[in-house]
Amino acid sequence: MRLVIAVDAETLTATTIDPWNAVLAVAVAIVGWILSRVTRKAVGKLLTRLQGLSEDLRDLAARAAGYVVLFVGFGIALSIIGVPIQPLLTAVIVIGVVLALALRGIAENFAAGIVLQTRRPIEVGDEVDSLDYVGDVVEMNGRAVIIETFDGRRVHLPNSEVLSNPLVNHTERGARRSAVEVRSRSREFEETLRDLADVVAAVPGVLPEPPPAVYLTSIDPVRVIALVQFWHQPPDGLTVRTDVIRALAASGRQRTEMATIVAPQPAPPLTPSPWI
Repeated sequence: MRLVIAVDAETLTATTIDPWNAVLAVAVAIVGWILSRVTRKAVGKLLTRLQGLSEDLRDLAARAAGYVVLFVGFGIALSIIGVPIQPLLTAVIVIGVVLALALRGIAENFAAGIVLQTRRPIEVGDEVDSLDYVGDVVEMNGRAVIIETFDGRRVHLPNSEVLSNPLVNHTERGARRSAVEVRSRSREFEETLRDLADVVAAVPGVLPEPPPAVYLTSIDPVRVIALVQFWHQPPDGLTVRTDVIRALAASGRQRTEMATIVAPQPAPPLTPSPWI
């Protein structure tokens, strides 16, 4: 038994539909509808794990995912009974391309935000260096990573730019190394190096492991230049470095040695030293 549907347009045509195809099409449509609801709930549940996404944005993304699955299911069902869906597909593709071009920046940042919040290279509270800005992460949302710099500015770094450029996390290891350069008028450089290491190790905030290291970088007839490296907790960098400079200066005065202490280590001079 076959059903015959007559369509009267400019010319009369007859389309024959197999009952089994009709049943299969209905079944596929029902399955597509069920899958769309499951997809919507699953996407909504997944997006609740991401910080900084508003409830409206999560609901919109979940609805969009459900509609895509529903559209695919109904499209397959219509194709089973022989209904031409090429014009509809063409219209949907055109609309999709226009929306993709119009919302490209938003989509890129949203996708990058998902990667950042699932892979977690950084977290709220970390001290980071990205796009020539250094500061503490105060918020991560679907559009940007928001950091607060040490001079009190709040900077919104686009997620896509953060993900596609070098990203330094100063906090992940749990310790950070700083360095100061000491220029001392002393000819006993071996004793000077030992004294510098002992002085820095006794400064509060300097971690015992790894221990402070002192490297000789230059010797000339009137001075010794050494690089002093020490480890500390990330939030205490400026405070500990200040205490280290004070301790080194006080030690130099006690030894009646004139010393210049520089932090951070300056760039080498463009002209050679007159003693070379």
